[in-house]
Order: sequence, then structure tokens, then C-alpha cells
Amino acid sequence: MPPHGPESVKTHIDMLEQLTLQLTKRSKNAEIKGYEEILDALPIGVSIFNSRICMWINHFGYRLFGFKSRQEIIGKNSLELYTDRTEYERVGKCIYPEGITVAKVKKNNSSEKHVVVRVIHSQPETGEAMVIFYSMEDMIYLCKSICICDSIRELVFDQPENGKCV
Repeated sequence: MPPHGPESVKTHIDMLEQLTLQLTKRSKNAEIKGYEEILDALPIGVSIFNSRICMWINHFGYRLFGFKSRQEIIGKNSLELYTDRTEYERVGKCIYPEGITVAKVKKNNSSEKHVVVRVIHSQPETGEAMVIFYSMEDMIYLCKSICICDSIRELVFDQPENGKCV
């Protein structure tokens, strides 16, 4: 019988993050040829940014932000994904060079959404960062689909107080 509860969910998220990190490290200079299909199949957003400009994003990622294709978001500054400059700067301070926080982002249709944003690998000397993101709703759906959703809020999803980093 598979384990249940928040720790099991955290284990699954950690495994997804490690898989993403390993796939990206194996690729050369953030070129993901040969890994694109695998990264596109992940149930979390995966992206590569260089100096906060989107260089690549997986299928789940561009859909999370309300875009219909990868090309609509590639080349955009990540500032365009946040509700305002203050949130953009707060998130930058929390997650670079490697960290995690809950961020308020805007979708392509201007509606707002809270997502967990995490830099899992960065190269400050080049400005390159591997960023993953997922929403509470996405994780609840994932948990239900693998029968391990007991108390998802106890995970890493506690809302930060007064803009603090998680």
C-alpha cells in the first residue's frame, strides 16, 4: 500500500524537482533537446530563465500562465508574469540564487493566481536559472490522482506572512 498524507506528497514533489534538476544538468547550456518530451510530461511548470527572460518553458508551465503556446511566453521578462513590480522584486529576493516562495502571478487573461516558485538550479555568473512552479490546485489534483491527498496545506504551501519567503 502506498504511503499517504502530506509527507508523501512532499516526497513526490521532491522527486519531480530532482528529476527536473537532473534532466537539466545533463543538457548542455540549458539546451533541452532530447529531454523536451519528458519535461513537457511533468505535472509541474518547468522553465529556464536567463537574466529573468524566459528562454524555454514546458507545456504545463505555459498553460498555467494562460498561454496557448510556448512561443507566446518565450522572450518575455518574468516581470510580465507578476501582478506588479513589488511582487516581482520580492520574489526575486526570495528565490535567487536558490530558494522558494509563494508568489502572486497574473495569467495571460489578467486573472491572478498564487503559485509556488522555486529556483532549483542557478548559475549566477551567467544569469541562468532553472525555475519550477506549481499551484495549490495543481498539487491537489495531482494528489487526488495518486490517492495521497490528506492535508496538502501542511506541505510547503503555507501562505507566507507579510511577504516573507517560505
